[in-house]
Amino acid sequence: MTLDEVRIGRTVQIVHTDPDFDLHAKARAIGLRAGRTACVMSRNGRMLLVRVGDAHITITSDVASRIEVR
Repeated sequence: MTLDEVRIGRTVQIVHTDPDFDLHAKARAIGLRAGRTACVMSRNGRMLLVRVGDAHITITSDVASRIEVR
């Protein structure tokens, strides 16, 4: 499953981020890396508000589709 498929309010663990997409380094820098937990807080069109640790970040569904979770 990828992060863009997660239901609102569900907490998941990040398993893998796709190293072949352009924003891989940026995603890791903002905390979207293997082993971290993430919770999809809300969706607004293509945008997702995600809690990673103590931070709340907004990412597009395109980026979220490159992040494998369980």
